[in-house]
Amino acid sequence: MGNSSFTESEISKFKEVSYKLGKNSSLVQAAGGNTSIKSDKSMLIKASGTWLINSLNKDIFVEVNLPSINQKISNEHDDSFEEDIISKNNLRPSLETSFHALINYKYVLHVHSTATIANAISSDSKNELEKQINEDFIFVPYYRPGFSLTMGIKKLIKPEIKIFILENHGLIVAGDDIEETYNLLLNIHNKLDKTRNNKFTNLEVTEDLEIDNSFIAFDAAFVEGVSNPAPSTTKTDSSNTLFDTDIYNDFFFIFFESTIDFFEVIINQLLPILQSFHMLNVIVLIKY
Repeated sequence: MGNSSFTESEISKFKEVSYKLGKNSSLVQAAGGNTSIKSDKSMLIKASGTWLINSLNKDIFVEVNLPSINQKISNEHDDSFEEDIISKNNLRPSLETSFHALINYKYVLHVHSTATIANAISSDSKNELEKQINEDFIFVPYYRPGFSLTMGIKKLIKPEIKIFILENHGLIVAGDDIEETYNLLLNIHNKLDKTRNNKFTNLEVTEDLEIDNSFIAFDAAFVEGVSNPAPSTTKTDSSNTLFDTDIYNDFFFIFFESTIDFFEVIINQLLPILQSFHMLNVIVLIKY
């Protein structure tokens, strides 16, 4: 990679973990998710539009100036961080670069864990998660992915906390040892996956289904590196959804840089019923 900020061993282990996350479709789908490693001077992070599953055979990471990005976060200056790029590989930093910089651990792993999302979409998610996870964590209410999410995390962050559950978005786990951080992420995912699969085993469907549109949400967390969005011709009432009109206009009618891998529609009231029939992902996902 041609930089002296990290040892070859650090880079090798980091790429291996990134690859393992990328090949696990219950954690990462298509170009979703991102990972980073920090030194005092710089941060290596997955580039926008690239796939973690290609960590070992393609150049998918970009090195950026960490002190500069942290200064911009302190000043609450939203930025693409392209002027902070150190690498010479013509890649652009992930949309979520800022929260990787904000979380003060050497390694930050972010995934769109299906088990986490399925347990973090209801109105009482935080209370339920506290019963399921025997670890300290921060529950982050839904924010538009990017700098808005970083500012939301900044309001809640505590130095000792390594686990962040993002409402209707996914999971962040951080640490100073790559293997420990990876194992902690798997532990949280597996706990929530077990809860999801066991919770409604004996459920009987005896009532008519009532649909509440307020729980339909488009998760733009999978949208990175989008350019020239096409104007939307469809109107939506943002008071009935978990996204505002700007997100709809920005992200719904867009040609993504990467292929849209799949699109699933989910309604919160369907969650227990669908889970009883072993259907896994009950949330609206746009993944590319």
